[in-house]
Amino acid sequence: MKKFAFSFMLFCMSTFVYAQDCDIPLRPLVAQSSDGSYYPQVVNYLTNRLRVLTSKAGSIGGMENSQFALAFGYDVIDKQIVSGAPTKVIYNVSISMHVVDLKAQKVYATYSNEIKGIGDNETKALINTFQKVNVSNVEIRNFVQHGKQKIMDYYDNNYQNIIKGAQALAAMKNYDAAIYNLMMVPECCKGYDAINKELMNVYQQFVNQHCNENLAQARAAWIAAPNSEGAATASIYLSEIYPDAACYDDAMELANEIKNQMGEEWKFMMRKWADNISLERQRINAMRDISIAYANSQPKTEITNVFWK
Repeated sequence: MKKFAFSFMLFCMSTFVYAQDCDIPLRPLVAQSSDGSYYPQVVNYLTNRLRVLTSKAGSIGGMENSQFALAFGYDVIDKQIVSGAPTKVIYNVSISMHVVDLKAQKVYATYSNEIKGIGDNETKALINTFQKVNVSNVEIRNFVQHGKQKIMDYYDNNYQNIIKGAQALAAMKNYDAAIYNLMMVPECCKGYDAINKELMNVYQQFVNQHCNENLAQARAAWIAAPNSEGAATASIYLSEIYPDAACYDDAMELANEIKNQMGEEWKFMMRKWADNISLERQRINAMRDISIAYANSQPKTEITNVFWK
């Protein structure tokens, strides 16, 4: 019995460390106060504090389209305005933080507390109040870790569906969306080997398609104007081609053709992998850039259903 209890304790400890050491995509989200008041400076301050918290907890903050969020909300319990020079505003607020699944509308972890603060106006008073939320507090960090473990459980149970979804997107040539969804899966997910295999497959499809499109544009530009202007336009398209694309050699031929005709006037060089950095690392960086570009191109979704309060 003691052996079983000790083994179970080790399992729990390893599970906690497993989540603690793993980067989880968490979107910072600040809900509007229940009284309807809105202070942009306060929202910006809280958003930045949430990013600090996710960073300290080993999560990836700032993922604006992530399925998972670290949500912050507050309710004003009491507000007093004290006359004087200057006037002081005193707040007593109830705060709550939640790790939530926005897609499934589930709450994975919750932290709540009451805090007070004072300032020369409402904005300063609220910011001074929220400054008392210590992101290094053990209770707060444990709350985030608990939420992260729940997210890990989600990925462990759903990675095969994520792969199928990525394959469907790739079949429609939505390669950047497929790469983004696969890149969101943490490396410590139990199905990450399968995720990584599919990621490399989709990435190769992406760079091949990207190469074909840009090479066609570069050729058209050069044929239309075999001069310095056409060379400049062609170089824009050629610079977008990845070194591991299937048509890279064909692109090199075109680049050499342009260089032979233009001579020293054309200073263009094709993109190459750096010799001092592993090819795998450079490909990961390329996929991360593709993911960021995709995320930045998406409209920011406004959360209107605050289901966690």
